[in-house]
Amino acid sequence: MFQRLNVAAGVLHTILFAAIVITDLVLRSKGRSQYKLRFWREDPDVPDAPDACRGPPIEPGACVCESSVSEFCEFKNDYDNESRTQEQKFELLQQKLNRKQRVVTLRLATVIAAFPLITALFHFYVASPLGQRGFGIVPGYAASIASARNPFRWVEYSITASVMIVAIAGLSDVTNIGEVICIFALMMGLNILGLGVEDSIAGGRTFTAVIMFNAAVIMFMASFYSILTRFRKFQGLVRRKGTDFRVFVNTFFSPDSEATRTDPTKPFKLPAFVAVAVYGIALLYVVFPLILLARWAGLYGYEGQEKGFLVTSLVAKAFLVIAVASGIAREDPPDYAK
Repeated sequence: MFQRLNVAAGVLHTILFAAIVITDLVLRSKGRSQYKLRFWREDPDVPDAPDACRGPPIEPGACVCESSVSEFCEFKNDYDNESRTQEQKFELLQQKLNRKQRVVTLRLATVIAAFPLITALFHFYVASPLGQRGFGIVPGYAASIASARNPFRWVEYSITASVMIVAIAGLSDVTNIGEVICIFALMMGLNILGLGVEDSIAGGRTFTAVIMFNAAVIMFMASFYSILTRFRKFQGLVRRKGTDFRVFVNTFFSPDSEATRTDPTKPFKLPAFVAVAVYGIALLYVVFPLILLARWAGLYGYEGQEKGFLVTSLVAKAFLVIAVASGIAREDPPDYAK
C-alpha cells in the first residue's frame, strides 16, 4: 500500500516541480523580471552619520568631503547621482551605509523548484526495489515501516523543510546570511529530532521522546520567531511610510525624484502573495507535530500517522509552489527583490 502511495506522491511532486519550472520559463521568455533572494554579510562596524555635512557645496545639494564626514558625504554624493536608477540607489544604500556585502543571490523560482524535486526523488527511491530492501547501513523502507519507523521521511524533511524556510526567510526580509544559516540549521535539526522522537516512541523510551519533542518545539519557535517578527516589521514599514531609516534616506536625499514624490516606499512594496506564503507555511508546519502527538496519544496507529505525513507534506509543498507561482505570474518584483 505505502509503495503505491509513495509512487503517487512522487508523481504529484514532480508535477509541482514542472509547474514552477514552466511558469518561470514562460515569464523569462516574456522578458519579465525575476524575483531574487539576496543575502548579505553585515560588518558590525557601522559609523554614525554626522549631524551635517560641513564645508561649502561643490555643487547644489552636494557635500565637501572632510576627514570626519568624508564617508557619509561620499555616500550622499553618489546617492544623489541622477544617473543611478532606484534599484542602484537601494544597492548603494545596502552596501555603503549599512556596511553590507552581498554573499549570495538566489532566484526565487529555483529555490521553490528545488524542494518538490528533492521530495519526488525520495518518494521514488523508497518505492523502488532498492529502497524497499535497503543496502549497507541504510535500512529498507518495508522493514522500517514494519518497525513503526521511517527515517527516510525525516531525512527528506530535514532537507526540504530547510530549503523552504530559506525561501520564506528571504521573502520576509531576513537577509543576514548568518541569521539565515542559523534558521536553516534549526529547521534541519528539529526534523532530525523528529526522527529521534519517532524511534523513541517505537522503542518505548517515553522520557527520551518527551525531551527531544520539547527541544524540537523550542527550535521551531526560535526559527519562526525570527521570521515572523522581521516580517511584521517589514509589513509595518510598508504601512507607515518613511519610518524606516532606509526610506528616510530615500526621501531625504532625493525628495524631488518622481519615485519618492509619488510613493516614498515604492522600492519596498510588499507583493500580495508573500503574506499568504509566510503565514500559510507557518500554520501548516504546526500540523506535523500535531500528527505525531495524535499518534502518540493513541488516536490512530502508525499507518494513520504515515498517511497523515504524506498528505500534509504534499499539501504544504503544493501550497507554497502554487502561492509563489501565481504570485510571480501576477506581479512584477519590487525593486528590493529584483
